[in-house]
Amino acid sequence: MTLVEEILVKQLGRVDYLPTLEAMRVFTGRRSEATADEIWLLEHPPVYTLGQGAERPSVDNGIPLVRADRGGEITYHGPGQVVLYALVDLARRGIKVKQFVAMLESSVIELLAGRGERKPGAPGVYVGGAKIAALGIRAADVGVTAGGLSGGNQQKVLLSRLLATTPKVLILDEPTRGVDVGAKSEIYSIIDNLAKSGTAILVISSDLPEVIGICDRVIVMRAGRIAGEIRRAATSPLSQEDIMALATGMEQLDAS
Repeated sequence: MTLVEEILVKQLGRVDYLPTLEAMRVFTGRRSEATADEIWLLEHPPVYTLGQGAERPSVDNGIPLVRADRGGEITYHGPGQVVLYALVDLARRGIKVKQFVAMLESSVIELLAGRGERKPGAPGVYVGGAKIAALGIRAADVGVTAGGLSGGNQQKVLLSRLLATTPKVLILDEPTRGVDVGAKSEIYSIIDNLAKSGTAILVISSDLPEVIGICDRVIVMRAGRIAGEIRRAATSPLSQEDIMALATGMEQLDAS
């Protein structure tokens, strides 16, 4: 671990993707104006990451596929690839996002002794027409108070604060009420990644598509009592009809 021009550089070795993603979210959620910027250098065990909104492909080679907190399609990470995560407060340094991208590209080109090149409209660095360095930027205006953010971003700030406590159990009451489709997708990705990392999550929701999409087990309440339980199985996915039958009492009518 070294300090370069007030940026803390951490050599983390080989670390799993999901814990690293959550650690970055926690770092961002907890940082203040006095927090030093950090650069994390590491590599990941084999993993495919999938951008928000991209269709989930079929992968049958045993390498895990996880939804990432970025745009784009599927990307492979694995041993031998150098990954740099720059946790930098651009506003504090007076740097624009496009300027930061150019700085990162210039650093890679300099490292390659001038053999690398840029392509217009295509972030990254290329050698002989092949991309050898990919860039992904996710910017957040940490100078805005939570009350001044959109509903979706307010929810994500609250989730970040909860994640800072590294909970073993997380209870979420209507986690996506009042947020747009894009923010919903990001919140679902956070929930999914947390569940895969071992956190037990209880979601209270009246949004049926949400319940069907993110839950493995559903307990339906009716008139203040538990009406029944439905579990997701490989051959029997959750269905809106089964949930509504329990919620309305129709399953009792069918049984009689």
